[in-house]
Amino acid sequence: MNLTELRKKPHLSVSGIEDYMECGLHYKFSRIDKLKTKYRADALVFGGTIHKVLAEFNQERLIGKILTTAELQNRFEQHWTTNAKGQEDILYKKGKTFESLIHEGIELIRIFGENIEPSGMKK
Repeated sequence: MNLTELRKKPHLSVSGIEDYMECGLHYKFSRIDKLKTKYRADALVFGGTIHKVLAEFNQERLIGKILTTAELQNRFEQHWTTNAKGQEDILYKKGKTFESLIHEGIELIRIFGENIEPSGMKK
């Protein structure tokens, strides 16, 4: 059974529990009623993009392929562009833009690459 199939079944997640503990009404609206918000926070889209790139790193590593830092940075830029470019529903925090977050993501991936061994363990 893969992750997509597992997520279709009722389950508890850390973020779901945190949502419920922070605000039961938010949990109900987002998790039960599945209401869409008017805006998506830039941090959520950005974090989701970073998460996707690191998941791909680990998936490739499982089959014996080690992605270089440059490859990971390219994947970040591609995913960020797909997920965020021209999207009017993203609410950027003061001082943040689509472009500034590209640079931030590339830098985060560079730091990741400097601090991880191909085996996935910290240096």
